[in-house]
Order: sequence, then structure tokens, then C-alpha cells
Amino acid sequence: MFCAGSGFAPMRGFIQDRAEQLAAGRQVGKTLLFMGCRDPEKDFLYADSDLARWMESGAVDIRPAFSRHSDLSQGCKYVQDRLWKDREDIGALYKEDARFYTCGMSPMANGVRQKCIEIIAEARKCDLATSEECFQKIAIERYSTDVFG
Repeated sequence: MFCAGSGFAPMRGFIQDRAEQLAAGRQVGKTLLFMGCRDPEKDFLYADSDLARWMESGAVDIRPAFSRHSDLSQGCKYVQDRLWKDREDIGALYKEDARFYTCGMSPMANGVRQKCIEIIAEARKCDLATSEECFQKIAIERYSTDVFG
């Protein structure tokens, strides 16, 4: 899941559902949340409550990107930067038939889309045009977006 700002709202619901499934003894697949915000002290919503509890339960693995404090997010300023840094994890999940969700403003969503295309190009050792064609095929079944702004 890739989000920033108010794009976190639907992701929160997805994670909450997964946490409830785990609590009921069901198995769920690995869930990564790439979440962008400016400052971990001011707008990293639910970090000390729901997100912390869900991480502890194994419902989600959070990969933050802090645009004003990238030193606190492994040098990643934006969601797409963190996606690129953690591309091996994304590739592994792709091989496990994971679904991908993006919610937020169009600049973030476009950046995520572009990094996904670059990840495919790197993995398949092909040019970006070929990679974009591949991404379009994947997106039909496994990549959903809710983009605004």
C-alpha cells in the first residue's frame, strides 16, 4: 500500500481488517505500508496508537517517508523514494501475487507509478517503454488507485 496525507484513510481500514483477522486466528499475507508525511512528530497519524499496535501484531510493516526529515526515514524524502529503496521487498511480494494499492495526491501516485515501471525495467532488464507495457497488464488485475488533486 502506498499513501500520503489523507490517502492514509482507506489504508487504515485495510490494516484494521487484517489485524482483526489475525486476532481471530486467521492467516494473512504480508502487508507493507509505504506512508508519506512531512514530520514524524506532527503528522505521522496513529503512529503511537493503532499503527504501533498493528505493527506489533504483525498486521503491517510500515515504511515511512518523511519529506522534512528524510534522515528519520532512511534517507527517503517521498513515498516513491522509499519504494525504490525497498524494491527488493516489493519484487518478492509481487512474486507472491500481492495486490498493490495507491491513495493520495496525483504527484505521489505518479511518482509511485513511475518507480514501479522502473522496478520492472530493472528486474526484467528491459527499456522503460517495454516496462510500461508490462505495468499496464499488471495494473489491470493487481494495481488499484484512488488519486485526487
